[in-house]
Amino acid sequence: MIEFVSYLGKFLVQNDGGTIPFFGLGELTTNQFFYIAIGVAVFLIGIMIVCVAVKSVASVLATVPLIGLIIIAAAVIIAFFTNIAKIVNTILLMAAIAIGVIGLLLLYKSRKQEKNIDNKVKKIGRNVENLLNNVKNKEARVNIISNRTDDLNNQIGNIGKSIEEASEEEKKR
Repeated sequence: MIEFVSYLGKFLVQNDGGTIPFFGLGELTTNQFFYIAIGVAVFLIGIMIVCVAVKSVASVLATVPLIGLIIIAAAVIIAFFTNIAKIVNTILLMAAIAIGVIGLLLLYKSRKQEKNIDNKVKKIGRNVENLLNNVKNKEARVNIISNRTDDLNNQIGNIGKSIEEASEEEKKR
């Protein structure tokens, strides 16, 4: 990481000598302008990722971009009045990349949670299906018991009739 920052710092310090007028406020070297533009672009991409990840665009738009725009504005202002503009731009770029990485992590986490919720819903669905099957099986058993009870009642009725017939025959004798 230290080597990357060192390399990036050396790369930013290189100047091709060209300058760009910046809205009448002063001039930026082409490198300064280029890296401010990259910082802004990466920052905005990070904001979009964060917005998608948290799924509440209104609350994110109300806070995170405002802070980011203040940081960017401060970097641009510092670029006009000091020689540390390139360091500030490097910090801005690193912050923008960090925001992008955090946004990606949030996006991954939210997708993983959605997948877990989907799996839990499927599991609950299977459990409900199993419970319904159990209820159907119990109903079938109740029907079988009911049929057997009817059969037993019929047999008892037949036995009762046989006893009555036998007792009537006994009386006749």
